[in-house]
Amino acid sequence: MKKLFIGTCSLILGALLVTGVFAHAPRAPQSTAVGSAEIVDGSIVNADINAAINLATTGTLQGRNPVGTDITGNTAHDTTELHGVIYKATAAATVTLDAAADAGFGACSSYRIRDAAEKLVLDLDNAEKFNLAGTAQAAGVAIEATGAGEYCTVCATTDSDGSGTDGYDVYGETSGWASE
Repeated sequence: MKKLFIGTCSLILGALLVTGVFAHAPRAPQSTAVGSAEIVDGSIVNADINAAINLATTGTLQGRNPVGTDITGNTAHDTTELHGVIYKATAAATVTLDAAADAGFGACSSYRIRDAAEKLVLDLDNAEKFNLAGTAQAAGVAIEATGAGEYCTVCATTDSDGSGTDGYDVYGETSGWASE
């Protein structure tokens, strides 16, 4: 016997949460399509879960963060390079971040230093500010760290200092990060 599913499907912190009930179909038995999957006798069969999830979302959905090319020298990270990418510095370098508004507010990327001798500098676009450990840094001033295992995540924001100045909030940073 085929059943009709009445309820919702949600993706919360990477887990698919399904709430609802299965009811007998009010007409001739038929399956209920969910993307290219079918619900038959209370089970999802012929499942292409990506198609089902894509029906319920309007953007791109990934289950992982992409790993960017190792940072081996001075570089600039533009809009596409700041959307959820994880980077590893394998040599001393300065990375200049795109303007927060251009990157898109909420765009985040993570940076980690591989070896003890490497110094990584994250620089800004002009008069923007970093907010490091809850404190807005001076306009246009970079942040830096040296040493194996130092890491941080930066996220573009419209209010890095409490007065509406664009820039980047720094999250989850290790203790080695400071203003340059």
